[in-house]
This record gives sequence, C-alpha cells and structure tokens, in this order.
Amino acid sequence: MRNTRTYTTGAVLAAALSATALTPIAAHADAVLSGTIKSAAGEALGGVTVSARADGSNVVTSVFTDEAGNYYFPPLANGKYNVWAQAITFDTGRGDVDLSAAKREDFTLKPLKDFVRQLPGDMILAALPDATPEDAQMKGLVQNSCTGCHTPSYILQHKFDERGWNAIINLMKHVNVSGIYQGPEHKAAPVLDHDQKKLAAYLARARGPGETSMKFNLRPRPSGEAAKVVFTDYEAPPDPDVGMRYKVRTNNGTDWSLGTPSYVYPGFGVHDAWIDADGKSVYFTCNVPNSVLTLGKFDLRPAPSPRSRWPPRVASLRRPTA
Repeated sequence: MRNTRTYTTGAVLAAALSATALTPIAAHADAVLSGTIKSAAGEALGGVTVSARADGSNVVTSVFTDEAGNYYFPPLANGKYNVWAQAITFDTGRGDVDLSAAKREDFTLKPLKDFVRQLPGDMILAALPDATPEDAQMKGLVQNSCTGCHTPSYILQHKFDERGWNAIINLMKHVNVSGIYQGPEHKAAPVLDHDQKKLAAYLARARGPGETSMKFNLRPRPSGEAAKVVFTDYEAPPDPDVGMRYKVRTNNGTDWSLGTPSYVYPGFGVHDAWIDADGKSVYFTCNVPNSVLTLGKFDLRPAPSPRSRWPPRVASLRRPTA
C-alpha cells in the first residue's frame, strides 16, 4: 500500500546486505572520524548507532559508541560526509564534516517523546496489549492479517482515532496481496470484515490520540564486543526512467525518526540478496516492474583508486531488447 510519501521515499536500503560487511572495528589510533555522544543531561551514551555517508555516495558506514559514548570509524577517504547519530527514545543528531580538515563530530541527543516510529516491527508488535482474551485475539489478528505484506512498524507508526482505524480497515479488507484496491463490491476479507469494529477500537486504544495501552520492553543497546563492529549498507540506484532526481527523496530508512518508508523508490525494489561463494559480490533481485533491471550485482571489492576505499560498483543484467 502506498501513502503520500510514495514518490519521495528513498531507494531501498539493501538491509539484508548489511550483515555481509560485518567486520571488527579499526584500532583507535587508525580512526579518521571520531567523536563523543551524550544525552541532554550530559550522560555518556553507549551503543548509539553513528552513520556516515560521503557526498554523492550510495554507501553508508555505521559504527556503535562504546560505554564511554565514544565512537571511531575505520579509515575513510577524504571528503565531505553527512554524519548522524541515533538511538531509540532519542531524536536523531545530524552533522556535516569535511575529513580533509575536521576529523571529529560530537553529538548531544535530545529525548524523543513519541519514539514508536523508531521501533523495529518485532518490538512494536510485542508492545500491543494482550492481557485479556479479547485483546490477545485482536493482537493475533493484527499479526496474522496486517503484517503479511508490510511490517508492523509501517502500519503502527501513525496515530488514528477509532473512526480513522475503521476507515483504514474498510479499505484494507478490499485490497489484494499486490496492494491493489479491488473496489467496494469486492468480497471483503472475512476475518477483517467480521472483527472490524473490535479491531478499530483496539487499535485506537493502542495507537490513538489518547494515552496508549501499549507496554514497551526496549532491548538494551549493544555493548562490549557486540559494539565493536562496522556495518556497510549499499543503496540500489534509482531507475533512470522515472526521471526523479536522487536528492528529492526524503526517507530511505536510514533515519529511524522518520518512520518506516511507505514504498520503494519507483522502479527498483530490492527483494532478495545473496552473497557469492568468494564473498566479492552480492546479487539481488527486483520485484518492481521496470525497464532496466532483472538481476543486479553489488561489487564489494575495493576499487583500484587510492582515493576511495569502498565505492561499490553496481552492475545489472538487462532484459534483452527486441
């Protein structure tokens, strides 16, 4: 299902590819970009995710802060970088740094009152009330009927009153597995149709304008050895046939405070990814109709240029033309 942000969201971050670049962090003496992260109260924040992207690059490198709130990146090429720091329950800190001059960027993170939009799907689903048999039934209905095509974080990131949730359910019970509205004469999904009023009331208590009935059990942030890693994310390039400039996109999933993107960038839907046997390439499929790509490949080998450490080259296997 698309919403009003459909054509301003970013190309899918190949999140499945993140784990392919999990490596030990560089020694502190070798670090190029570093800094300290504290709360507004001055408390050092460990386990905070800090990310950096070079201007014009489709590569995002991320590290965690240690127990003292310090972070260190592995060596990065000189140039200008967008840097941001984030942790659940805190607003995102943002900054820009030129590694040819400054090599340090500190952040002070402010508390975020409504942090539900930051939560991953499993945590937001677990927080739904289930203390009574009726609530447990509705929670199961949400999981079974509302998370088959999108994550719980997408459907529960916004608040609606009971009337609003009724309108959404009334629409979705006529939407097929491809996200296409079949019209009011289409036979409604029987479970949603039968329990629509109870489900709308349940969701309004959980994600409505009033006090929430959800109970959040947040996981601790990474610490110790678990925080000594480097993640590398690769973004699939946009479909040139769409004609939309890369920089007009506002949410590609890298800033948790913006919530879960509503749809992939038109024309490129990274669906499944596999690493080849030697670990030098990642192949991915596209499940969104386009005239360019059927099977794509990220080349993970370092480029020969000494000025750039990890510029992934992206190749595609094109459809044959008539």
